[in-house]
Amino acid sequence: MKQGFVMKRFVIATLSLLVGVSTFAANEVERPNAYGVQFPLQIAPNAGLQRATLPPLALAAIQSWQLADIRVFNGKGEAVPLALLPLRTESNVAAPRAVAIYPINATEQQQQVLSGLQLRIDESAGRRIVTVDSGGKAAPSSNTTKQVGALVDTQSFTGKLESLIVDAELPIGEPVSLTVSASKDLKNWRTLANASPVFRFGGEGAPGNLRVPLGNVTLDKEYLRVTWPVQPAFVLRAVRITETPTSATPPRVELPLVAVLNNSTDELIVVLPFATPLQGLLVRAGPGNALAPIRIDSRNAKSEPWRNVTTSTIYRIASNGSESVNPPIELNGLVARELRIKADRNPSAFADGKFTVQAIINPISIAFVASGNPPFTLAIGNKDAKPIALPISSVIPGYKEGDEAALAQAKVDTANSFAAPVEPPSTLTAIKEKVGAPSERSLLLWGVLIGGVLLLGAIAWSMLKSTAKIDTDKTNG
Repeated sequence: MKQGFVMKRFVIATLSLLVGVSTFAANEVERPNAYGVQFPLQIAPNAGLQRATLPPLALAAIQSWQLADIRVFNGKGEAVPLALLPLRTESNVAAPRAVAIYPINATEQQQQVLSGLQLRIDESAGRRIVTVDSGGKAAPSSNTTKQVGALVDTQSFTGKLESLIVDAELPIGEPVSLTVSASKDLKNWRTLANASPVFRFGGEGAPGNLRVPLGNVTLDKEYLRVTWPVQPAFVLRAVRITETPTSATPPRVELPLVAVLNNSTDELIVVLPFATPLQGLLVRAGPGNALAPIRIDSRNAKSEPWRNVTTSTIYRIASNGSESVNPPIELNGLVARELRIKADRNPSAFADGKFTVQAIINPISIAFVASGNPPFTLAIGNKDAKPIALPISSVIPGYKEGDEAALAQAKVDTANSFAAPVEPPSTLTAIKEKVGAPSERSLLLWGVLIGGVLLLGAIAWSMLKSTAKIDTDKTNG
């Protein structure tokens, strides 16, 4: 009975120790000083939800390919709730631009062939007037002219145009058909919009349309010509041009890497100091003409074999006063801790040491709850950190796509960043590296578990011996 009680107490003590070790290890990870790099965060006032973009120095410190080691701590050293923001395409919508217009005057005879007008710009008393160019022929018998259109000076536009918005006097409830054409020389025209109706109905809030779609046409230092039928009472006062919205993903980040030349194999070895997924690799040859096909291999530990990732070609070639260089090599989110870059069919391509290697990675932004008291700290870099990021819908109530753009922007103070003190490797760390354990915490837990099993075995053996002795004494008695 006594032995059973001892056994029970021992099991309870062993489980308590395991729980205690696990809790201690978890608490050790959730301290600001357990992270490699820390940045003061200047939060926006009176905003419970904030967003922040990780600077390149933070991206270069991430030690989890899952981005699990990103934390924001408050003044008490408590990790606050956060979410990783999706990488979205950014749309740039420019406001409509007002542009200069010049009236086009034509005689009654010229008004009959508006589609073939050749124009001439005349200066008179400091005012520009556009008239029909007769091409040196005799002037029409009637010199009475009337405005039949307007020339729009769009020579400064080089992008795509979405629409033309008119400010005009026009008959209430009667559509007016506008035709828009483009030309460089004011003689040869291409039609962009043919008989596009603009109209306005009377009364407050009545429907109307003063926009002429241009089909996202690209202009190259051209004029626009707007014409309309002679009959309607239409006066064009002003024009605004709407450019086509542009969209692009946020620019990727370039991080320099140290590449060491292996002289015996003429290949470059790159040990990545971070675990951030690689979107690309930029390998550049030094000055002078160069071209070399290359092969890129990767691995996550020295004990692993190399795996081929891709092949490409690096080059730098001068031609006619300009220089052509190779673009980044796409890696599509590769996770690796070592890279090998080998020049195929040109073993000495890297022999002169004139090359550079840069990692291309996606920008990372977070949304977080500014709970607790300041100062707030962005902490990065702990390979033992567990994922704590919440779904974005849990951090931003009632979340709809793109809502994160409206969050207050916290500023990451890169000038006052600091690294956590680097402690010399402990005996536990040395053992972990030797046996290949994933972390000191797991090694400690396994040690306690194995020790507990051995001790349980010893107690069981002792109890068996005691039972056997009792049976022997009973037999002898």
